[in-house]
Amino acid sequence: NVAGLRECALGGTGTGGLPLSIEAAIRARVDKLSWSEKAILERAAVLGHCFPIVALLAGAVTTAKRREALEDVVRLTEQGLFRVVLDESGATLLRFHHQIMQETLYGFLSPEQRRTTHLQVAHWYEAQPASEASVVAHHFERAGEHESAMVHYLVAADFAADHGATRESIAHHTRLLELCEHVGVSAHRRAEWYFEIGAAQYVEGALESSYNNLNKALALLGLQQAGVSVTATLGNMASTAFKTWWTSTGAGLLQAE
Repeated sequence: NVAGLRECALGGTGTGGLPLSIEAAIRARVDKLSWSEKAILERAAVLGHCFPIVALLAGAVTTAKRREALEDVVRLTEQGLFRVVLDESGATLLRFHHQIMQETLYGFLSPEQRRTTHLQVAHWYEAQPASEASVVAHHFERAGEHESAMVHYLVAADFAADHGATRESIAHHTRLLELCEHVGVSAHRRAEWYFEIGAAQYVEGALESSYNNLNKALALLGLQQAGVSVTATLGNMASTAFKTWWTSTGAGLLQAE
């Protein structure tokens, strides 16, 4: 198994931090494949460990090419590189038989190959439902398209909040704030995102973290001093539950400092 391979492999490490013997074995196996099969594996490595088969076949632009690509997928599956699985909706997914294979293949790609393929995948996912917005954002980010990534992380955050997925909402808003290192974003917008994180953390019961993120929002708006009323100014930025907590408890905590 993979653990055994790791333990038994000798020598240094390769480009992906794996023992050279593992990388060499994977490279030797890939070198035996046809050009089209290699292309399939390269796109699959960018798609991730598990992905919709239609996303993989989308790289083929004609019906004939898609048929050829599907034949390649069948051969690769028969060789044990992929497994076919179904998601909860019954959609057909492909999964790399071993995650180490996906990670190693991704490591073989040049930075330009990664960027180009991530961009192609992002554009394909853009045509999918809003529930896939976080996947779109991820691929735009990996392609270095930070502004486009932020647009879709915001869609993903709103989708999560609308569907009660508070942890996902927190994660997406947090990623938005991290991407501000690459994209200029107004203090008002960053304050809104801190407020959204605080609102979701309140729902999760993490009141201390919620209050800390609220304070970050206030600081960005210049309202961090004691005695300043912020309910009217920030009323549209937080959930009703969070505003209730702020009115009953949060304001008092701020004034007490």
